[in-house]
Amino acid sequence: MRSERPMREAWRPAPSSRYVFSTERDIRIRNARSGGIRWEGRAAEDGSPAPERSRLTAKRAFDIFFAMAALVVFALPSAVIAVLLKFKERHAVVFRQERAGLHKEPFQLMKFQTMVYGAPTRTGRVLRRTGLDELPQFVNVLKGDMSIVGPRALTQLDIDRLGWGDAHHACRWTVKPGITGYAQLYGGQHRRTSWFWDRKYLEKNSLFADSGVIIASAFMNILGKTRVRHIIWPERSLK
Repeated sequence: MRSERPMREAWRPAPSSRYVFSTERDIRIRNARSGGIRWEGRAAEDGSPAPERSRLTAKRAFDIFFAMAALVVFALPSAVIAVLLKFKERHAVVFRQERAGLHKEPFQLMKFQTMVYGAPTRTGRVLRRTGLDELPQFVNVLKGDMSIVGPRALTQLDIDRLGWGDAHHACRWTVKPGITGYAQLYGGQHRRTSWFWDRKYLEKNSLFADSGVIIASAFMNILGKTRVRHIIWPERSLK
């Protein structure tokens, strides 16, 4: 008989919940602690709308509008970057890597390629410092793989390294990963810090919060990440 690993205390929905959990993936989501987090669940079998449907629709509309606007505004810079990478650096223009998306569904994340043999090229260093290497991710947003704002998109290796494959961390996969977000703004790959900011975003998830993150991201690219981080989130915020 197969032994089962001990589980943390399970979270159970309130009796009035309209969520229907019938698949193994849905059960994992149900058993994660909610902590007041809004879930991207399914509609109930009786046809009633899923909770927060209007909010999710508004967020998707916001993502599409912002991604299309960004692709238009950065069309010329993107073309220049592509030419530099192709003819000056002489390597592939776009880098693709499998990441975990909503409900851990895999997708191909796209970036401008900035590294060759593990080291950034001259053009790559500029792109990474300014965040321009992430411009192709607006295509991921239009395809529905990502949002403009959300938790960092992780690889399976990242998930295993951080130990986030268990039910306790399942709430992280109930929203789409984002180009930017709380964890991306604060930076670092430390397990505790990343989880702190992912939880913060899930608890504060709203279009108003998304707008603030986008504005902060723009200022970081202009003024520098360290300066803006200390203004927005002092060190005591992590305690």
